[in-house]
Amino acid sequence: MATAAARRKEQEPKRSLSDVFNEFAKESVRQFPAAKGKLIIHDTNESATYGRDELNKKSPKTLSAVDAFVKRRAKDKDRQTYADTSKSLKLFFILYDEPVNENHVKALPKKTEKEILYILDHELAHLVIKDPPLEGETERYKQAIGEAIADAYAMIRHYQRYGTGSTHKSAIIDPWARAGALTLNGDDVHFSTLMLEEIIKRKDTIDFKALDPQQTAELARRFAVKYTPPSSVVNNFFNKMKPVQKIYDDEPDSNKWLKELARITLDPKNDAITFTICKKILDGYLDGRTDMDGRSYSTKGAYWDNIRDRLQKAEERHGREDILFNIPQMKKKPRRKAAPKGPNAPE
Repeated sequence: MATAAARRKEQEPKRSLSDVFNEFAKESVRQFPAAKGKLIIHDTNESATYGRDELNKKSPKTLSAVDAFVKRRAKDKDRQTYADTSKSLKLFFILYDEPVNENHVKALPKKTEKEILYILDHELAHLVIKDPPLEGETERYKQAIGEAIADAYAMIRHYQRYGTGSTHKSAIIDPWARAGALTLNGDDVHFSTLMLEEIIKRKDTIDFKALDPQQTAELARRFAVKYTPPSSVVNNFFNKMKPVQKIYDDEPDSNKWLKELARITLDPKNDAITFTICKKILDGYLDGRTDMDGRSYSTKGAYWDNIRDRLQKAEERHGREDILFNIPQMKKKPRRKAAPKGPNAPE
């Protein structure tokens, strides 16, 4: 018999796509007053723009320019989901270009709704959360910090909405998905796997629902700054992944690249961060997950069982050694036996 909680969940009315976008636009300006009268969101699924009604203080001429701005962005043949600003129009703009099944537009499955909100939160963070001072840093690191803040904010907002018990795994903003994009798609900007894992570790110690919008933004910034690797670490990782990338580019449907990844992961000269990222990717495929490119691989048989066993042992050693992973350490010297005592003891 279904529990009362399960029955309530089944009876919850599904919201339409426009309901989700409308509520998100209104909620966003409540949380971040600086966005009031500036934020508009365009959904390409229904060619609908949300938040335009809040631009009521703008002149008809300006509103016409805003409409032309949105029309140009929506017609871009290379369009994709992104956030941007227009200083001349004093505009915060989000273009949402993720396809939604037309049969679900009027009644979104809960999983699809969570995915949409995850992405919208990520893009909103780019607009309303200021990056920390980054003078002297490389341009790539600055971009990585911005993306890490957006990922952290999206994950925190997900926990605020659905609780830390949520098992939803976003196809885009997820530690495993981010790690896979790093290795297979050459995405060196969204290097947020390590940071997202740190949030997950602490998910049951942080009172997410007690955070106000400013605290939520500050927490996202803190995680991003502390756990985003510097460019030197990113470069080192990408150099080690070149053999994997080459095999994947040549034979993406074969599991040859996955075996090369396993070899690199278990290399006895590996560093701690490379091991952590590579193991994260392997774990997903070993668990049978399907990646953002729609691929999964068979990992049954003696070969992969051996890989699983070696990974487990390496993970246990990594937990003990941390930054000293695969670094030679002093061996403990055996204790010398105490000299025997008594009349027959040697002099």
